[in-house]
Amino acid sequence: MGHSGKIRLMRIIARMNVGGPAIQISGIEQNLNESIFEHLLVTGHCDETEIDYLIENEINLKVKKIPGLGKKVSFMGDLRALILIRNMIQQFNPDIVHTHTAKAGLLGRLAVLSTKKNVLLVHTFHGHLLHGYFSSIVTSVIVLIEKILASKTDILISVGKRVRDELLRVGIGIENQYRIVNPGLTIAPLPSRDLALSKYGLNPDYRYISCLGRLVRVKRPDRLLEIAAWLKINYPDVRIIIAGDGPLRKEIEQEAEKSALPIEFVGWVLDIESILALSELMILTSDNEGTPLSLIQAQMAGLPVVATDVGSVSEIVLNEETGFVVPTDTESINEAINELLIDREKARIMGQRAQVRALELYSVERLVRDHEKIYLNLIKSVQPPSRP
Repeated sequence: MGHSGKIRLMRIIARMNVGGPAIQISGIEQNLNESIFEHLLVTGHCDETEIDYLIENEINLKVKKIPGLGKKVSFMGDLRALILIRNMIQQFNPDIVHTHTAKAGLLGRLAVLSTKKNVLLVHTFHGHLLHGYFSSIVTSVIVLIEKILASKTDILISVGKRVRDELLRVGIGIENQYRIVNPGLTIAPLPSRDLALSKYGLNPDYRYISCLGRLVRVKRPDRLLEIAAWLKINYPDVRIIIAGDGPLRKEIEQEAEKSALPIEFVGWVLDIESILALSELMILTSDNEGTPLSLIQAQMAGLPVVATDVGSVSEIVLNEETGFVVPTDTESINEAINELLIDREKARIMGQRAQVRALELYSVERLVRDHEKIYLNLIKSVQPPSRP
């Protein structure tokens, strides 16, 4: 521990771009008990297609930014980031280093191990890269690296049971290393529907289904096109609103325009409450997820959810109670959407159940409490017992 007697905690993440990990980390960092922890956040820079969550939300944390630690992978840039992280570890002298996301998990843990310091290591899997990201050969290499790193890590945190089980299945870590920590977040009060509609210049005569997230291959935005084509025929008064951006946005937007599909693109949205206020339900079409925060936010706002059965989705959405968790084919997604659009009373009841459960289980206070307990138990486990 430091001279102050506090536990010195260094948290490392590749970048604080708008998304689940940034929301979680900012919540933890803002609420950790300052009388117990002295903490530092180490992160890289967002690239030109991303929004920095801390800057946009004017969140003031103790942060050190490392060149080369961002999204881009390059040997020289990553090596430079590794050396800079190592230097920072020497200066800050942490008791615990907690890494988040794959790249920061690799560089951060390598940096700690190269210092030969007696530092406790924690790593969080906010999801994993086992499905839908890389070829089988690249995935095998990632699994091998993660196995080696896991063997050097004291505690592995997973955002859900299913994510943990999938990691264990390929031999990453052992069961007693893992702690399940559900996400925790908060949403502001929702504006009126009229105010939300006017903010985005949307027609109040339409009903809206929302989808939040990055427009990348693993999120399967192509399914949104198929769903929109089905809505165009069966529900001409319903439109999909896509709040998000990414490398596939231009392609999806062009396809939607060419076929005159009922889709509205609003880009990255920090005022998530406005999107929730104008939506009747939220959908998720991914092939792979961790524990998607957008679904928790939707449920906190009293919206039912239709989502593919991937990652730990089935742990946060109770099938046929707070929404529908369905196979990844578009037909199954459409059937569930149809059930909620056609029966508004069922949708309302599911939304109410979802809200009660989400507000109870996914608070920031609980998230912070869970992390503090992990850190304190870890420190306690390595300290010699006091003499009588």
